[in-house]
Amino acid sequence: MGKWMDLALQLEQEAAGNGMDNRDVRDVSPPIVAIVPNVHAGPSLPPDLIAGLDKLRTMRPPRIQRPELWVEIVRDGLQVGTHWASQAISLGWPPLYLFGCEPSSDPDQWDESLAVQLAGRVIRAVDADRFYLRDGDVRSIFERRPRPGLSKFLWEL
Repeated sequence: MGKWMDLALQLEQEAAGNGMDNRDVRDVSPPIVAIVPNVHAGPSLPPDLIAGLDKLRTMRPPRIQRPELWVEIVRDGLQVGTHWASQAISLGWPPLYLFGCEPSSDPDQWDESLAVQLAGRVIRAVDADRFYLRDGDVRSIFERRPRPGLSKFLWEL
């Protein structure tokens, strides 16, 4: 056999001997971002958004009916800001669609921006009209459409 075929056969045998499956099962989606000391939002985000995301990272939960949701909202907002906001804004997404909310004491009513609706799902891709999301085997879409209720950024609460 040729050198490459020999190497492929060897790797296949080693994988089989270890009970390993040699199929490529890498997940290439960005990791979910934990609440970290600094937001590395990238150079293409406007300075006011970088400052807002940094404030979001450190602020206390606002007066809301379910403050336990705040940690997830912050984590999702940082994921959007760290991995996706630059690309989305360059595609024409308004920043309020990514990080906005409708001021109310019930976060269940803040169903308008991506950071609030994400609810721990993983973003797989973005285009000019949609974010493509995944939660396990379930896929969903966050569409860009008029969102008249958004009037504040999360870090302005």
